Amino acid sequence: MSASPATTFAVAEKLRRIGALIGTGPKERYRARAFLRAADALEAYRGNLARLVETEHLTDLPGIGESIAREITQLAKTGTSEWLSKLENERGAEVDAKPRRARKKRPSLGEEGEMLLVDALETSDALIAFMRSNKAVRSVDLVGDAARGKETVQSVDLLATGPDADAIAKRFESSKLVDEIEKKTSPVGTVLVSTLYDGKIATLTIATENGRERALRKLLGPPSRKKLVALEDIRGAVHCHTVYSDGRATLEEMVRAAEKAGLEYITVTDHSPTAFYANGVQIDRLKKQWDEIERVQETTKVRIFRGTESDILRDGSLDYPDDILEKLDVIVASIHNRYRLDRRNMTERVVRALRHPLFKIWGHALGRLLLRRPAIDVDIDFILEVAAEERVAIELNGDPHRLDLPPDVAKKAKRLGIPFVISVDAHSTRDYRHLRTGVMIADRAGLAAKDVLNTLSAEEFAERVRPVAKSSTEKRRHRKAPKSSSKVARLS
Repeated sequence: MSASPATTFAVAEKLRRIGALIGTGPKERYRARAFLRAADALEAYRGNLARLVETEHLTDLPGIGESIAREITQLAKTGTSEWLSKLENERGAEVDAKPRRARKKRPSLGEEGEMLLVDALETSDALIAFMRSNKAVRSVDLVGDAARGKETVQSVDLLATGPDADAIAKRFESSKLVDEIEKKTSPVGTVLVSTLYDGKIATLTIATENGRERALRKLLGPPSRKKLVALEDIRGAVHCHTVYSDGRATLEEMVRAAEKAGLEYITVTDHSPTAFYANGVQIDRLKKQWDEIERVQETTKVRIFRGTESDILRDGSLDYPDDILEKLDVIVASIHNRYRLDRRNMTERVVRALRHPLFKIWGHALGRLLLRRPAIDVDIDFILEVAAEERVAIELNGDPHRLDLPPDVAKKAKRLGIPFVISVDAHSTRDYRHLRTGVMIADRAGLAAKDVLNTLSAEEFAERVRPVAKSSTEKRRHRKAPKSSSKVARLS
């Protein structure tokens, strides 16, 4: 059996169909949501579905248990399942006969109506462009939780000003995105609460031009006086995948897109062999990639760093022998399986990895998937102490499904002097846009440009992340327990 992204999306659509056909009772609604969450997980998955099916690793994906895995297996192999056929016969005609609104795209909504930050930004960009194209609108700003960079939000909130509030309201109501509208008042001005065509909630507050600054302060809070990292400070794209593992673009395509984006360097960090479901790169193919990097490097000014996203294995070791790791320019090490280890074992796993002498960047550290999978259970305060001692950098992953580390944890890491990279975790050329959401999380964590390694030049970045083994003296010193923590001694 072969699988492609189209096949994966086709299976996801069948799961949505099952969810629509299950029924509307309390138990049925719960099961329907489970199938919708499983469909979301498949659509977010960038690896090879056939490989997951064949190796019986479907349950590694968030929200997919044994029973749904069996349905997916049937759907992937045959295009249908016994249960789907039964539901179609029993309820298909009845469900299809009900009038339904057409929708272009299903938003990433949680059970309480939450949406991912990236979905809120996509909607706000479209609404803002539409509003600004009308002369009645003097200004329109994104406000609320999305403007603050909160990882998930309840609504898309905008603030508009102009001399004619009614004309502004009519412009908003005429948007093709807008469905139902309820008008309210607030101390700031008139508020239009709208349900959009795809189920999202958007609010538009209309204030006078003189009242704009007051309204912004009320909806956003006072402006920060800190000099925080900005999008234009980022000089390199860290954590990029290609078709060598589960990326959708070739190495050369990723480099050309980096050129177009004005970036100075990229790190090519495809998955390591243990990530078989993501077509992890065996050593012979890794060396072929190195040859290709040399060839492409001759044609571009963008510096290409050869690296890996190495799996942190169950025992805390890294996936590739040290003699291979030492030949790389950068190592991002991440957890990709066994997310449910208990707190002690997961903490030990991470600490052992951090103590590896070649470990330099901890990737999507807590392993969370927003609205789908919780963070791993670890003693994060203790782990950050170890990371600070070992001089390991931590990734702020800009993938909108991850946005990991959470800002509150990143603040703790900053206080300990731990450096960061703001990464794209790119699997396609379009994913360089993840820098925007990564920077928003960094802003919430209070990070300045000096806290972020990929604001450095290519030469300075290379010096900070190159996996050069520590000297024997350093190794011995770093294996000793710091006096401040007896836990380190127990885990040494």
